[in-house]
Amino acid sequence: SLDKSHMYYQNMRQAMLLKAKELKCTFDKHKEMWISPPEFNGINDTQRDDLQAFITERGLDVKTVCEHLGIDSLMQIDSTKIQLVKQDIDQLAKEGTQA
Repeated sequence: SLDKSHMYYQNMRQAMLLKAKELKCTFDKHKEMWISPPEFNGINDTQRDDLQAFITERGLDVKTVCEHLGIDSLMQIDSTKIQLVKQDIDQLAKEGTQA
């Protein structure tokens, strides 16, 4: 907890809020406490292999898809978003064939 009477209270508060936003933390006003961000659950090896096959079937390569998604590895994909990612890959493939 920050001391509101501290000379640098506003500066410290701003720094804390920026860091909380960066970490995707939220503040529960009723409990008056910070809540940690949801835990990341990446795809597993089987899902990765399936996704690689999915990418290849569409005439794309993993590097291109990763660059498009802004990630370094397919393992950085959240397992809850795999269907959205597949839709995005489909769209990327369609745009590639039209170009």
